[in-house]
Amino acid sequence: MANEILTQDVAVDFKTGTIELNNADGLKKLVADYAKKYEKLVVTEESYSDDKKVRTDLNKLKKALEDKRKEIKRAYNQPLNEFESLIKEIEAPIDGVTTNIKEQTDKFDQQAKDRKQQQIQSFIDEVCSNKGISSENIQIDPRWLNKSTSKKQWQEAASNAIEIAEADQQRVKQDIQMVKTFAETIGVEPEGYVYQVKKGSNANDVIQRMQNDLSIKQAKQEARKANTKEVGNKRVDLTTGELENLIKRQILFTGTEKQFEQLKRFMNNNNIQFVEGDK
Repeated sequence: MANEILTQDVAVDFKTGTIELNNADGLKKLVADYAKKYEKLVVTEESYSDDKKVRTDLNKLKKALEDKRKEIKRAYNQPLNEFESLIKEIEAPIDGVTTNIKEQTDKFDQQAKDRKQQQIQSFIDEVCSNKGISSENIQIDPRWLNKSTSKKQWQEAASNAIEIAEADQQRVKQDIQMVKTFAETIGVEPEGYVYQVKKGSNANDVIQRMQNDLSIKQAKQEARKANTKEVGNKRVDLTTGELENLIKRQILFTGTEKQFEQLKRFMNNNNIQFVEGDK
């Protein structure tokens, strides 16, 4: 139907317009000669007024030519402007219909995308479950939802993403274990450092920060020891004069050798004096 309308009913009586400038060559020569007459003009104090008038006359000449050009352009464009306005008026009923159709087809397209996204997510969840890894951080690429992307293509792309995620999760798991082991070795709480690994830091960097933090803490403890003195059952801060009561208590601990080593490191790190013995 659309082609029939175009071939039968859109008949335009159109003739290519022409614009002729009478005596164009002569006018071009007159203007060029007039401009050339002053191209090497040198303004002096004595000729200032006359030279300024020459510039004014040249600008008037240019304005007259520009005004004529604009006048002819408006007249030449008038039929085109009227034709464009008429075509737009004729097109108007089409816009409302196509907009209505597009809104409805868009709904079907979105429903198809939603179904495809659910299918892809189910595939990712199933593969990850079989591998024993989390699918939480695997993002669906918007390009996988395109109609042009076949099932085979998005499955291959998703499988690659899962393999990358699996390797990354394995690396994080290993890094966490390294950090925990090192934290136990030097007697510090691992939670904060494990969190850094989970947020993207690698084990080597975290272990280096752990060592730096411990060095700073130990330096502070040594400085504190140097500035304190025990007098009887009191501990005196030599800088501020503050007194702290020293308390002695006997506590029986039961644990593994490894746990006792961790406990001793904790007490040393926190300046807690103890006497070791078997009972």
